Amino acid sequence: KACIHDLVADREFIGDKWFRYLQKERIPFHIRVRENLWLTKINGERLKISWVAQSRKINEVYHHPKLVYLDNTLVYISIIRLKGNENLIVASYNNQESSIENYKDRWQIETMFKAFKTNGFNLEDTHLSEMERIDKLVALVSIAFVWAYKVGRHIHLNEKPIPIKKHGRKAYSIFKYGIRVIKDALLNSRDNQILQINFISNFCHVLRKCSFFQFREVSKYLLLKILTFLEE
Repeated sequence: KACIHDLVADREFIGDKWFRYLQKERIPFHIRVRENLWLTKINGERLKISWVAQSRKINEVYHHPKLVYLDNTLVYISIIRLKGNENLIVASYNNQESSIENYKDRWQIETMFKAFKTNGFNLEDTHLSEMERIDKLVALVSIAFVWAYKVGRHIHLNEKPIPIKKHGRKAYSIFKYGIRVIKDALLNSRDNQILQINFISNFCHVLRKCSFFQFREVSKYLLLKILTFLEE
């Protein structure tokens, strides 16, 4: 508990009992809430969250100056108006001034999950059900993700930036960029054999405590994903 800097969560993780538990345990949180919820001021006046948000400009950040009741729990409310007239509304326990910025970190987690699943490693295709095997596979995929991300970030910042499309966003993610660079190094570099040996050695070091069956299954999965990336 002492090592938790902030807890961030989406709209599914709300509720009076949950908020009161976090406050009781003194866990700072920044949790997105729905626009149709009602707030109650200290003086008893009730107002809908959407009413507070409706006059905001795009990308304008607003911090409600006082604590309000959400159900029976006192929280701070912060709002930013997103493109498409959508409002991002965050309930906080403390550190209200940084609530929106801290909440944005959750989007990085979503990006990682996307890379783990449909936009990268297709982790769910393994259909594993035993927790021990899932734990080790997730650990391995996490290492692969961090490796690809760090490679992509380094190349983007120091050698060749990712192209920007007309809509202003990157042509592909840092993760995908790293995968492209690693793929190119494995296929085209004069030192590709050394890279492949280092790649296998690093993963074998992680896998050394696996049983033979786990090693075989996880190795087959990783090899399949590597071959998939090489063929793209």
